[in-house]
Amino acid sequence: MISVVMPIHNSAAYIERTLRCFCAQTYKDFELILVDDASSDNSEEIIFAKSKQDNLNIRYFRLSQHRGASVARNYGAQHARGELLFFQDSDDIVDPNFLYFFQQEFAHSHYDVCFCNYRVIDERKSHANGYNIENHFIFIGHHSLYFNYLIGKTTLCHCAAAYRRDFLLQSSLHYTEGCQCAEDTEFLCKVLFDAKQISFIDKILYTYCRHCPSLSHSLPDTRILDAYKAMCRAQRSLPYVWRSVFALTKRARIHSFILEMFLKSDIPVPQRYCSTSELLICLILSSLFTQNAAKHRKVLSAYLNGQIKFED
Repeated sequence: MISVVMPIHNSAAYIERTLRCFCAQTYKDFELILVDDASSDNSEEIIFAKSKQDNLNIRYFRLSQHRGASVARNYGAQHARGELLFFQDSDDIVDPNFLYFFQQEFAHSHYDVCFCNYRVIDERKSHANGYNIENHFIFIGHHSLYFNYLIGKTTLCHCAAAYRRDFLLQSSLHYTEGCQCAEDTEFLCKVLFDAKQISFIDKILYTYCRHCPSLSHSLPDTRILDAYKAMCRAQRSLPYVWRSVFALTKRARIHSFILEMFLKSDIPVPQRYCSTSELLICLILSSLFTQNAAKHRKVLSAYLNGQIKFED
């Protein structure tokens, strides 16, 4: 059986559409574990109405207070019964053959994790133009995968993936609770470097939908600094030989991501979250070696010119 864990928080606008996707699945042996993170809207009413109407195998849990998606995902994983585990967002879309293709892939070998290609749609705009994330995986060894992922040549999504549940349990892999930004990237890094057998489905089976408000696309505050802390934790979890590569790639790029948000909003950075020397070195590295170097150079220039302000 397959377990699909889905955190719910004020998801009334999208949850019915997502549940319709699972009603349409061609592979039927699955359970939907919906963890309501103390919603204040009518998400629960919609869920139970849809469950009764379409006879979905839903197991519904409600947290007494809002604790964040990481807590909800971990809670759902603890209650999962399936051999395969998915972490689905409540506002995204999956292909009717989403579960079928993953089930078929795991039936061929004892993979720890399997990824698929996916699509991104920005539904905040009146015309929701999307774009495909197609990696065309050619798996020639773990080292090539690690390197391509760290430099940004391979793009993975933690929701466009299936995990063997016993692998996550044996490796004690879970989402960092209390982290509100980049917790998915931290989890994915740990999974990727801990997995012994990895597989890929070269099909677009998942659609990631961007909505407003989103922490990574709204006015920045202290929560966005969680992204840097998440990258530090991820780096410490890696085999020693890969830590320096991680520092030069993902950890370096996160500074541009954070500072660009504050630059666009003209809001001072709440605190100097790392040393001035690390910040400068990482901005220089990201402006030289990333795929979208022009954007990183702009942030570096703004930092050097004093356009990015830090609170005392």
